[in-house]
Amino acid sequence: MDEVGIARIAERNRSLTGHLVERCREAGLPLRLPEPGRRSAIIMVRHRDPAGAVAHLAERGIIVDHRPGHVRISPHFYNTEEELDGCVEALAGYRR
Repeated sequence: MDEVGIARIAERNRSLTGHLVERCREAGLPLRLPEPGRRSAIIMVRHRDPAGAVAHLAERGIIVDHRPGHVRISPHFYNTEEELDGCVEALAGYRR
């Protein structure tokens, strides 16, 4: 982290979060988000079976968490856009 630097990490996290929000919206996944200026690198996706969705994603090597009524996705600078795309695709495909 020292090598990359906090400013670059923060910018990368904003970029990844924006990418994830865009992909979730394209997939029709309902989001709970603050406005962009107050947003962190945590995305909450509304889901009727968040624990089941988290288990479904874990079976595919995608580690996320859940909160009541939501799947919590928190990308970090070491994630790739392709990983986020795979997460959205797997989550959109889980409709229990």
